[in-house]
Amino acid sequence: MIAKPLLRKLVKQKLKDAEALISKKRYYSSIYISGYAIELALKHEICKIYKFKRGFPETSSEFNSYTSTLYLNPYITINDIRNHNLQRLLQFSGAITRINSECQNEWNNIITWNPEIRYKILTTRKNVALVNLDEVKIVVNIILRR
Repeated sequence: MIAKPLLRKLVKQKLKDAEALISKKRYYSSIYISGYAIELALKHEICKIYKFKRGFPETSSEFNSYTSTLYLNPYITINDIRNHNLQRLLQFSGAITRINSECQNEWNNIITWNPEIRYKILTTRKNVALVNLDEVKIVVNIILRR
């Protein structure tokens, strides 16, 4: 299990890491790391929506330990929430309305993120990384705000 307070702490850590990478002119790596801040924020909110009191399940058995509660939708599976697909995670996070009404443009700009970009060597300009980080911060703040 990943405890909810740890998820929140990891979000902040990934944002700081992204800032540090920009300061070291590692712009594309900053974009890569910043995507995890959004993923972790969404998983934090999934814990709240589905009343995962012990934290975010990392294994099928941890997930199954929640299935006996009344809070878990019988149509949700571990694969629905244990992935890196931001759009899928958003569907289960309870934050869709906030995202659509408050930061749709920012979301659309960062939704293409996925961890597979780690296998690419691309150059990115500083201003692109800075804009990305600003958009990620906006989205994260809206996701975690209740």
